[in-house]
Amino acid sequence: MPIENHKQLFQESLDLKMRMTAYWKIVLRRFVDWMALHLRFSMHDLVNREMEKEIGSELIGPTGSGRISRMLEEVPEVAAKREKLNRSIKLLRSLRRWWPRSWTGLLLMVTPIINQCCCSSGLFLF
Repeated sequence: MPIENHKQLFQESLDLKMRMTAYWKIVLRRFVDWMALHLRFSMHDLVNREMEKEIGSELIGPTGSGRISRMLEEVPEVAAKREKLNRSIKLLRSLRRWWPRSWTGLLLMVTPIINQCCCSSGLFLF
């Protein structure tokens, strides 16, 4: 059978081969990407599932008192700062209650004196 008789079939098969070759390159790239993603997921899953147990048992400990209890203890410097801040908050709250009453009384006492001094010079402040 000479090739000339099957020229159309030859063109179609060559076209199919070229398309398959181009598509195969894309398939290989996607396969490589998929393998990388699968390895990453497997490692992530291993760390989350297996290492979580190890980390938990290391922190809590077999008797229920491990490193986590030491991590929850307050450092003395932090406790001192917290106490100082609490005292400052108490002082500010007491000043907030005292401030309006004292200033109102002070202004009521001082206003006539200031007005007397300023009236003689022609100035009126209040």
